[in-house]
Amino acid sequence: MRTSQIICNITKMPNQKQDERSIIHQQNNSKDSAQTDFEYSLQGLVRTEVDRYRRKGVAWAAFSVVQSIAYFNFIAYMGQWIWPKIYSYIHVHQIAEWKFQILFSWFISISTLTMSNLFFYILYKSSHPIFEQYKILKNQQWPWQEDPVAWRELLYRSFKSISINNFVIVPSFLLLGAYLNNFQAEFSYSPEELPSVWTFVWQSYYWIVFEDVIFCISHRTLHRPWFYKPGEHAHPVEFIMGNILPLFIPGLILGKRVHFFTFMVIACHRIIAATTEHSGYDLPIKLYEILPFRSDSRYHDYHHAGNINGNYGASVVLSDFIMGYNHQYFRHLDTVVYKDKGTKKLD
Repeated sequence: MRTSQIICNITKMPNQKQDERSIIHQQNNSKDSAQTDFEYSLQGLVRTEVDRYRRKGVAWAAFSVVQSIAYFNFIAYMGQWIWPKIYSYIHVHQIAEWKFQILFSWFISISTLTMSNLFFYILYKSSHPIFEQYKILKNQQWPWQEDPVAWRELLYRSFKSISINNFVIVPSFLLLGAYLNNFQAEFSYSPEELPSVWTFVWQSYYWIVFEDVIFCISHRTLHRPWFYKPGEHAHPVEFIMGNILPLFIPGLILGKRVHFFTFMVIACHRIIAATTEHSGYDLPIKLYEILPFRSDSRYHDYHHAGNINGNYGASVVLSDFIMGYNHQYFRHLDTVVYKDKGTKKLD
């Protein structure tokens, strides 16, 4: 399951100092016409996409293409190699597919969440310049350095919420799903129906875009005054609306056309991606980054840094663009990032 990680809590403390982005947000809080907003958003969308590829460079683009081809082929090969063994084990030991789906999904969720957070914990502890150069807020200390007492209190609340989410909410939701589906597996299990490389590619991108639409809407809902509590992260309601439902709904729509192996790979990737987005780092190489209109850690970090009424999306910027939620972010690019870098406007 995609989850609001410990990383999100320990790097986005409520009393953390605002950076230049939130200052710009305050200075440019005046409302413009819908046409002006759309022009900013449209220009910003194009400019951000062009700048993303240009800033990364040709070497990055070539590496990302090779990485993506290797990754998708590796996943297809792994499926053909390991899934028949798992499928045989299930039937030899007469394990119902819906039971295996619950237990394996739960195990993969917790183990992937643990390993991805452990990876960033090692990065934080090492403070190595190789990694620190990719820190987003370079002029600010990490929360545990700035206020160790407040951080320990937040860490305790985070562990409490995340434990409830992963040891109560997740298994309960999986059991509820099995009950509503008459204790039948939602996805395909047959080794003969394992996805080809192309099937895995289109289903992955379909999942990324569709999940982002659902997440953007639910995230916006959670920021309504009757929902939103400043500094509140990983609440069970947020976990269900913003993490579980956006991950499961795209799969339920496709049904048996999706293999359970595909669902597990996508779920693992979403957990890792969510951890990365809340890590405070903008690492140079990430899976799927070569795909068009992908967001990055800076995009989501801007939401936490002061623009709480925008940048609600997770994986791509399209949902925010269509719904008009990233105007302030594009204004920031126009008035700060591109102004300082002297990037030519796309007027």
